[in-house]
Amino acid sequence: MAIAQSHFKFLPQFHQNKEPIRISGMSERRKMSLFQEIARSLVGSNATGHLGQELKELKHLGENDCITTGAIAIVFSYW
Repeated sequence: MAIAQSHFKFLPQFHQNKEPIRISGMSERRKMSLFQEIARSLVGSNATGHLGQELKELKHLGENDCITTGAIAIVFSYW
């Protein structure tokens, strides 16, 4: 039920130099540092990234009694 009600988005993340963060073909050590960079990008400075915006929206909806619960799932997949 929760999966059926979920919304999934493709949110490409970028290095500070505006180049896309690419995971495929990287060594395991490099992938871990790239995952950390993706997480920093999603949070953004002062929670201005995608996650910060999503949390603000959930808070706003919760304050207006539009929702009773909320959840955010982030899935990283790579081959």
